[in-house]
Amino acid sequence: VHYGIDTNNYIESWHSNLKANYLGRGRKHRLDYMIRILTQDVEPDFMYAHVRCGLGFQGRHLCKAERIAKERASTLMYEEAQIHVEQLERQKVYFFIFLCIHPSDALHFS
Repeated sequence: VHYGIDTNNYIESWHSNLKANYLGRGRKHRLDYMIRILTQDVEPDFMYAHVRCGLGFQGRHLCKAERIAKERASTLMYEEAQIHVEQLERQKVYFFIFLCIHPSDALHFS
């Protein structure tokens, strides 16, 4: 989702998002609470956003260099772009989606 972005501004933004959306207004949290929030709430949401981005349902957040490259590529005419392509093959694309369910989340029937 946020590939190639490793600036302090991005880290501060992510930290602000973490505090606002997951940790609430409390300033101090116990370590076990933080681990639970990060593993059960934050990580699944992050992976879900990663899958949405990979499948094309959500756009990537591009860094400045990637945005410039994308803008330049979109202004190329088809014939001009074809010159830069050495080989083009069409292949079938398959998507494999793995769903991990924790035993504590599974339904138990008795």
